[in-house]
Amino acid sequence: MDVKLLTKSGKHKSFLPPRKKFRKLQRDNIQGVTRPALRRLARRGGVARISGTIYDEARKALKDKLTEIIRRIVHVMDSATTPGHERKVVTSKDVVFVLNQFNICPLAHLHLHFAYT
Repeated sequence: MDVKLLTKSGKHKSFLPPRKKFRKLQRDNIQGVTRPALRRLARRGGVARISGTIYDEARKALKDKLTEIIRRIVHVMDSATTPGHERKVVTSKDVVFVLNQFNICPLAHLHLHFAYT
């Protein structure tokens, strides 16, 4: 038996088997969008009363929209690569470009208009 496994800084420790690497469990993170968060979004949109069945439908719609936006951002990054250089970092310019394709202006409150040529 190896002495280094038994001793640590001069003190004897009981032999423990090596720990397994912690593996993060995959779960449905869309449940992190809570009912109060969805309620605040609805209030901002002018909704006064919300049915209880709306929350799951709103989460599903939000997940579908985010999936499509991320898919298009990855497509923009793939089309911007050259044979010798692959892009690995998503910039804010990529996100604004894709959101403008969806006619979503992320900077509408600033009254700025971007023209991509």
